[in-house]
Amino acid sequence: MKPGTSSEGLGTQGASTRPFPWEGFDRRLVLETYRRAYRKLTLRERRTLYLVEVEGKSYRETAELAGMTVARLKAMVFRARKKIQRRMEKAFKLPKPS
Repeated sequence: MKPGTSSEGLGTQGASTRPFPWEGFDRRLVLETYRRAYRKLTLRERRTLYLVEVEGKSYRETAELAGMTVARLKAMVFRARKKIQRRMEKAFKLPKPS
């Protein structure tokens, strides 16, 4: 297994150290809400996030595949994660982290 990935296939690069905020909610509801939030990302955001998070590719490798700099890729992945996080928090009416 590649460093920075979990056995469930979801990468942990840049993962939050906060406790899982959706604990106690129905897993199916959380997953479906995540899927909806993911589908609202642009195609390029979805592709890059998938390569980093699911396939466990490095930022460098993903940047080369996407034809962009590593800095630009990191910014795109960060913004995509934040978009999903905000949509999830809104869907579950969770307070914004401080």
